Amino acid sequence: VSYGGVTLHYIDSTWQLKTFILACRAYDRENKQAKNVRMFIDRILAEFNLSLNKNVYIISDNENLMKATFRENRIGCAAHYSNKILEHAFTKDDINCSDVQQLFLFVKAIVNHVKRSHKQAQLRHKLQSFSDTRFNGVYIMMKSISTVYDELID
Repeated sequence: VSYGGVTLHYIDSTWQLKTFILACRAYDRENKQAKNVRMFIDRILAEFNLSLNKNVYIISDNENLMKATFRENRIGCAAHYSNKILEHAFTKDDINCSDVQQLFLFVKAIVNHVKRSHKQAQLRHKLQSFSDTRFNGVYIMMKSISTVYDELID
């Protein structure tokens, strides 16, 4: 079962960012083609008397499906761009960052080893494996090992 979520973000009159979860629902369309994703989102927005227009935009990841679904009313998420750049730098062979990539692979191997051993249970924080589908996957893994580094050395 796939799910779709819609959040609303806006800046109020005092310049404070406000965030609301409008919906998180099972995706009930026959497939994930752009027109069906758009109908799914439009139906949720309509429940709140909202619609995409020149003042209301979707901010989404930068995958082709989202680009096709929300052509005229979409802004690419800067955090997703940054995440994809980092993921590419750490995982692609055609990048000339061998020292950084070796560090990444070394940390990834340590995390995987510790997670399979009894050592994981002794750590005050859980190590997080790299996942290319998890937003900020590289950062999360590196941060998790940094948090327990002293414990791993002991």
